[in-house]
Amino acid sequence: MNEYRCTRITPFGHGYAPRSKAATDKAARQGHYVQAQDEVDAYNQMAKAFPEDIVGKSLTETFTVDFNKDLSAMYPTLYPKKEVSQ
Repeated sequence: MNEYRCTRITPFGHGYAPRSKAATDKAARQGHYVQAQDEVDAYNQMAKAFPEDIVGKSLTETFTVDFNKDLSAMYPTLYPKKEVSQ
């Protein structure tokens, strides 16, 4: 299990001015920390949390997803690594 820092790219009509720092700098945006198996899972969780953002857009146009930390390595008893079957 990993933790990802996700941000919304398109909430600028919801309180951000189009020329604000958050419009171009994802570090200036509020991060949403998501526990997910992989990036695709993190994108899907963001889409579920903010369905209004994805209307007519792809997930990668709507959110950023950046790896934050491996929870399995930090807390092995809480998040044991799942064995991948071949």
